[in-house]
Amino acid sequence: MPSLSERNSFRSLRHRNFRLVWGAGLVSNVGSWAQIIAQDWLVWELTKSSLAISIAATIQLIPALIFSLPAGMIADRLPKHRLLVVTNAVAAATAALTAFLVMTDLIQYWHALVLCFVVGTANAFDAPIRLSFVSELVGHDDLPNAVSLNSSSFNIARLIGPAASGILIYRFGTGPSFLINAVSTMFVIGALLSLRTSELHLSEQPAVRGSIKQGWAYLWARPDLRATLLVALFTSAFGLNFNFFNAIMVTQVFNENAAVFGTLGTVVAVGSLSGALLSTRIEHLRTPRNIMLGATTFGGLLMLISVTPNLYVYASVLPFAGIIVLMTMISANSSMQTHTDPAIRGRVMAWYVMAFNAPFGQPLLGWISEQYGPRWAVAFGGAMTALAAICIGAIFRGRLSRPSDYSVASVIQAVGRL
Repeated sequence: MPSLSERNSFRSLRHRNFRLVWGAGLVSNVGSWAQIIAQDWLVWELTKSSLAISIAATIQLIPALIFSLPAGMIADRLPKHRLLVVTNAVAAATAALTAFLVMTDLIQYWHALVLCFVVGTANAFDAPIRLSFVSELVGHDDLPNAVSLNSSSFNIARLIGPAASGILIYRFGTGPSFLINAVSTMFVIGALLSLRTSELHLSEQPAVRGSIKQGWAYLWARPDLRATLLVALFTSAFGLNFNFFNAIMVTQVFNENAAVFGTLGTVVAVGSLSGALLSTRIEHLRTPRNIMLGATTFGGLLMLISVTPNLYVYASVLPFAGIIVLMTMISANSSMQTHTDPAIRGRVMAWYVMAFNAPFGQPLLGWISEQYGPRWAVAFGGAMTALAAICIGAIFRGRLSRPSDYSVASVIQAVGRL
């Protein structure tokens, strides 16, 4: 039986460094969600095209394919908190520039695409560094709990950011939402500069010097990690598109405004936050098989959402989808981190970030929405999510038991000369 401290859902907050980053992240996440809602609505106002929304989202994801792997290698070699100061500074500056262009009526669609690429570049470097940094804030034993609490922070902010952004957009346009994000990001920079580096849980084993190829070699020798990675790839590409789905359903099916769009983001957050909090109590269930089961269930719920007859039924099903997908993705994230050798974790998580931000889903969903309607796009996204999880489970059946030795040396020996 785990001890009381091990069952405590908030035990990671006893680490001062984690409290600082978590609290600042909560403030910053409110701004991030405000910008996410504003960005989709801004593109809609400029183009009146669901395909244009998906193209903008895709452009923001493309840098993950280009820069995530080098970022993972950098994360294994340099102080992560200093790198995160740089990535957050770039994100804040980009948000401030977007706010200026919008509030001075200078913004054009091509500006939005360029800014999406810059934000995506900052995120591509930030994500693998940030994910692998969590273990340095809390240590290995509290890592699964910290992952859940980070997700809780993200979704607490999601309760506030989308609804507030929707109201601001309705009354003042999209500019203030971008400005809020620029200011809120400064809290993270302040927290990172205030960390006590002597209290970081640094690995005694030095980072493995070598190429990006070592991260892939490590994954190739670990069927459990590869299966989890593939589920995250298809779930994020086709299923985890609530903002896009809500945008096209609100504007083209239910004929509602930006305030309703923002409110639906908060409705999703109710379920997502519930899933994040529940995940702190079921850390022992974070297995590849349960991750696949969760993705399959989530896909089924999306197909159900696609045929809901009105806005109220649509909104009532959204929280359940949020619960399932957040528990699934938290399980995937923490499983990848806790079952990876610390010396190569940055490079492995870089592959995870690249998979999680794969840009091939949204253009296809946007095209389906344009050609056949929003309901077909949502249904297709759900079907692909569920079908992929089922197929991955069948392909990796019997190979999901984790090896007893996760060391880099043993894996390198297993796959041969790199």
